[in-house]
Amino acid sequence: MRSRKPSTAAVIAFVALFFAVGGAVALAEAKSGAKAVTARLRSSAPVSVPSSGAFAPIPLASSTWTQHPEELDGIGGSMTVTAPTAECSSELVVLVESGGREVAAGYALSLEKGAEGVEPGETRTLALRTFTGPWPFPEPGVVSTDSISARVSGTCAGGSWTVDSLHVSIVGVK
Repeated sequence: MRSRKPSTAAVIAFVALFFAVGGAVALAEAKSGAKAVTARLRSSAPVSVPSSGAFAPIPLASSTWTQHPEELDGIGGSMTVTAPTAECSSELVVLVESGGREVAAGYALSLEKGAEGVEPGETRTLALRTFTGPWPFPEPGVVSTDSISARVSGTCAGGSWTVDSLHVSIVGVK
């Protein structure tokens, strides 16, 4: 019995489906299957956010890690924030940057009491979202040192946000 070759259209459809359901991550992990948290980067102190909307730096206890030649590095994390005690429609934006580009961000809204969002004066832990897909740090080809910085902006005429903590984890896949 003669085996049949799949059509070009079937191959293209399979590849598209593969990547649509996370095949890129599976492909990266299939290289050797090894993955680990390679760095845990944390803020070093709470930050009272200027209510003007201007950005302020978030000090980090450490901000660098080593990436190996054939390692893809991903980013994830969370922020713990306290909303202004004043009832005002306000927002908070935390940006995490590396090499002059934004790689992750966190957002929070504080609205009038009873509206959806963080209640006035409430402390809440929220996830960071990535801008660059799951692997913002591609294989460098040589050992490299990567770093991040973080900054925050908020608005509220009657008070200010506080970033109580920022936790960023770097996950490496070889």
